[in-house]
Amino acid sequence: MASAVRRVGLPCAAPAGRGRRVGGTQRRAARGRADPARCRARVRRAGRPAGAARRPAAAGRPGHLRHLRPHCGRTPPLSPQRLARQGRHGGDPAAHPGVGRLLGRRHDGAHLRRGPPLPPGELAGSHRWAAPTGDLYGGGEMTTTTDTASRTGLRLTAGEAEETAALALDVSRRFTAADDAALLQELPLLASGLPPRVQRFLRAFSLDQLNGFCTIAGHTVDEDRIGPTPVHWKDDTRPHGEFPEEILLLLYAALLGEPFGWATQQDGHLVNDVFPIKEYEHQLLGTGSKKALTLHTEDAFHPYRADYIILASLRNPGRVPVIVAEADFTELDRDDVAILFEERFTIIPDSSHLPRNNTVRSEADRLHFESIEKIINERRPVSVLFGSRTAPLLRFDASHMAAVEGDEEAARAFAAAHDLLSRNLHPVGLEAGEFAFLNNHRVVHGRSSFVARYDGFDRWLKRINVTHDLRRSRSLRRTTGSRLIG
Repeated sequence: MASAVRRVGLPCAAPAGRGRRVGGTQRRAARGRADPARCRARVRRAGRPAGAARRPAAAGRPGHLRHLRPHCGRTPPLSPQRLARQGRHGGDPAAHPGVGRLLGRRHDGAHLRRGPPLPPGELAGSHRWAAPTGDLYGGGEMTTTTDTASRTGLRLTAGEAEETAALALDVSRRFTAADDAALLQELPLLASGLPPRVQRFLRAFSLDQLNGFCTIAGHTVDEDRIGPTPVHWKDDTRPHGEFPEEILLLLYAALLGEPFGWATQQDGHLVNDVFPIKEYEHQLLGTGSKKALTLHTEDAFHPYRADYIILASLRNPGRVPVIVAEADFTELDRDDVAILFEERFTIIPDSSHLPRNNTVRSEADRLHFESIEKIINERRPVSVLFGSRTAPLLRFDASHMAAVEGDEEAARAFAAAHDLLSRNLHPVGLEAGEFAFLNNHRVVHGRSSFVARYDGFDRWLKRINVTHDLRRSRSLRRTTGSRLIG
């Protein structure tokens, strides 16, 4: 009787997901637990065409078909080692230490679990895979990288890129500057015109469903329109040729929160420029070049620092990477973690917030910089880690933060944190038209040194700060509508 059932079994060419019923019927019939006629009837029903009422069995659950030959539309379960090699991480990462290290943090990986494995030939080179239809991002091309397993990216389709560019260009013609009050008021409504897949992607990022940094690529930058890389941000007249890219930066920011700036940085521009400036080439600044920019939380010294940093790459001929570090602090010694949660560290602003690197035009400007001087002089102790003990948030600056003087335990814990971050570096070589999104509480970032040419074609990024809650900084902003803290 069992052989008769096998003869009417589901053919290999049948639609995926029909094997569940056949396998269960075969086993029950083979063990004599079901009436043969009913078995045959159920087998026939299992072969119904696609679109029938019964829902297909979920993919990725092949345990019930282990007795069938692997060519029948299923594959055997993957080992943790194979999952790690393929960049997939279904199940609990804690049960697969290799996968947990690959991810750089502990989470259930629901956003990647449904993605197909990377082809073997792409594991060390190109790294794109097609997202399955109906996933979180609505199908289309997704990207991930092998130089960092914790980076998740979205590449716009040609249609999405055209739609996005048209929106940015249209908005740039309607408003006069990035800090236009009318523009900032309308931003959330305008951002609703971005492609739905982009909105879903950044929504997932804002809810911590992705990793601490991600990218959106595919926007085309018009080299003729943006012109040469400026010599200094002070010489850059506004609005300018790259205003549509600034608009796109603001639209993306509106999907994450509210954009804001610093009255004490780049003369209070809402959108900052990041390109090499000759006089700063040996300084620890984004506008430096010959000195590597060490790992840091953006504006770590300030209680109202950004929740997110967005970088837009306009030009990057040498593919000079942004270095991002995201680590699992539960890997550290428990005593060190406990110390890092204590207020035993001091931090000061970097020189981009000092008067010598800005223009002080009025008494109001001078008062802004007095608040920075106060932070420098007080050096109020803070913690490195805060929030959840199992998934801590981070405030770190390798060059401007240190243990309180004489606190050897805190100095040891800080060194351990720095070492952990240094072992989890992810270079992100942004191409022109690519946007990087950094969770400023979960990752730190820096930049390798490079040789600037000062020929009008140097690396050129745009940067903006984003906060979840603009109200908390109201005491340091001149008016309710102002976006400048200082």
